[in-house]
Amino acid sequence: MNRFLSNSPSLRRHWLRLIGVGVVLLLILVGGAAAWQAEAEGLARELASAPVEQRPEIQAECSLLDDEQVRGMMSGMFETKLLIACGRCRCCKERNTGVCLNVNPARPGAAYGYVDMGGWVGGQAEYCLVPYADFNLLKFPDKDRAKAKIRDLTLLSDIFPTGYHGAVTAGVGPGSIVYVAGAGPVGLACAASCQLLGAACVIVGDMIPERLEQARSFGCEVIDLKKSATLAEQIEAIVGVPEVDAAVDCVGF
Repeated sequence: MNRFLSNSPSLRRHWLRLIGVGVVLLLILVGGAAAWQAEAEGLARELASAPVEQRPEIQAECSLLDDEQVRGMMSGMFETKLLIACGRCRCCKERNTGVCLNVNPARPGAAYGYVDMGGWVGGQAEYCLVPYADFNLLKFPDKDRAKAKIRDLTLLSDIFPTGYHGAVTAGVGPGSIVYVAGAGPVGLACAASCQLLGAACVIVGDMIPERLEQARSFGCEVIDLKKSATLAEQIEAIVGVPEVDAAVDCVGF
């Protein structure tokens, strides 16, 4: 299996990891950026198709590399996010990882399975190739405890951070009255985030009764957008004035 490593144009420059849902399978190293993406994906497909009984052998051979960081990342359970960043460029160092300069040859910023975001695939797939894995993967300290909470931890990868970011960006804080447009997964995560940030009243609007009931179940006021009353009128009925301190759009495209 050394050919999977020696074929790399710059063996130790960047990390790449192939992960399955919830469980990491193996680690390979490749160099470059867009130049090695096609090669890396080809190697990953070949490695992923290897019989399960051969995977420990692949891991063992990879772990012979004289590098503690490689060996430390060979096993365990990890979380990654939908956006991809290198952690090394100027934008990443300024914490603007959404416009990373090294992961998309067309323009700054990259994400899995998204149009014009670098061509990276697998955000919702069974397996996912993770570039710059030393930066993009978060290793859980206790694999068994992580498995027991895997459904909760899954929210950390994309859904909850998106809702939380929306709440923070909107300026939600202690005592805020907030309107969240949309009661899908991101909207509900945003509503919960508003509560964590100290909002006095969180109002969630949607057109699907089951979603509104879910929002109501953890203390949100709800607005049924199918009613003839306007949004402003329904907000006024809840808080006394047709105004809120912050609003977050969680409807999507």
